[in-house]
Amino acid sequence: MKAILCGNSTVGKTSILNALTGVKDLGPTTPTLGAGCAKVTFQFNNQETVMNLWDTAGQEAYRSLIKIYFHGVKVAILIFDISNRQSFDDLDNWINDINESCDREGCPILLVANKIDLIENRIISAEEISKKAHELNCPFIEASALTRAGLKELLILAYRMGNGEKVPIDPTEEFLSRDFRSYEAQKEQSIELTTSKDEKGGCCG
Repeated sequence: MKAILCGNSTVGKTSILNALTGVKDLGPTTPTLGAGCAKVTFQFNNQETVMNLWDTAGQEAYRSLIKIYFHGVKVAILIFDISNRQSFDDLDNWINDINESCDREGCPILLVANKIDLIENRIISAEEISKKAHELNCPFIEASALTRAGLKELLILAYRMGNGEKVPIDPTEEFLSRDFRSYEAQKEQSIELTTSKDEKGGCCG
């Protein structure tokens, strides 16, 4: 399954990708030029699942170029930074770009509120995010690349959405508690991640 990571520059797209691929040192990253790719293989419901995650440039200068990477995308993961108002305000523009670029009609979009570890710098509340998510009709989840909080849930939600499953707009209580409680007790059996990364994007074909 092909998924694409979108959002403004510096929101943490590359850091999330690095965290999912097992990179331990999540220090400052350089801006992505064009796109990068990583393959994540995991066991879910006793089946081996592969997701090809594409990391795209967030700078305005590259926005028109990243459209070529949307071919075959099953789900878009739209990331913003809870300490950066502009990244949140630009969600509408990104939604339009995704809808125009994706060759799948009604491409599902998962909103990711990143950097929840920055508690003192938070300027976008969970209530405001929930309101916006309902307005856009896009499920959302909060996460942190630095602490890895919410990343496995992000992966599973994206996988389910890419397969056409209906996911609640705010899955925190209605969905996650029901479906992930057992995973917390059986992480090794339920969700086993193995990853590979190809800087040239060859791993994703």
